[in-house]
Amino acid sequence: MTINPRAASLLLLPGLLVLGACASDPPALVALPAAPAASQAAANPATLLLRPVTIPGYLDNLNVVTSRQGGSITQDQGTEWAERLGDGTTRVLAGALSDRLGPGNLLIEGDGRIPDADLSIQITRMDPQPDGKLVLEARWTLVGSMGDRPVRAGTESISVPFSPRTPAGIADATAQALGQLADRLVVAAETFPRMAQTMPGPGSATVPR
Repeated sequence: MTINPRAASLLLLPGLLVLGACASDPPALVALPAAPAASQAAANPATLLLRPVTIPGYLDNLNVVTSRQGGSITQDQGTEWAERLGDGTTRVLAGALSDRLGPGNLLIEGDGRIPDADLSIQITRMDPQPDGKLVLEARWTLVGSMGDRPVRAGTESISVPFSPRTPAGIADATAQALGQLADRLVVAAETFPRMAQTMPGPGSATVPR
């Protein structure tokens, strides 16, 4: 039987269109949810200016890392972050700190007010582990804005189990870990010297900087 080439191409066309549609399916998007709410606001915290949070380069993109074991990193092939993870981390942490510090005690760049301290946070690890736990490690620094500019720094390590082992489960665990980090930062803010306490009093000598 002789097959007309034109007819054969028409028969193949629907299959090719289906394959093309599958190849161009957009990825599913997942966003970091808000951190769990604080049980109560801090009693008398310092006002803080939060600088943009930094995270490792292999995390600061749209690809969702689902597991890291040593130097081996696994990414989900069908899901992306709705925003860069560094931006999402800063957003969630800012919300958690604002909730815990109370109204008006967390400032952002461009606010115009002078805070008691600048808060810088470097997240060095925020990895889902093969054992079903997300590990967050971070370094933070508080630097006073006035007077003798007191400095306080610390490191934190937090582990949160996640389930299910999906991008959405990892997003939930990440938000929980950031909430726990905010809890610890607020403890430091509660004992940090206030700006009024560090400014020189009447007749005090000032040292040029």
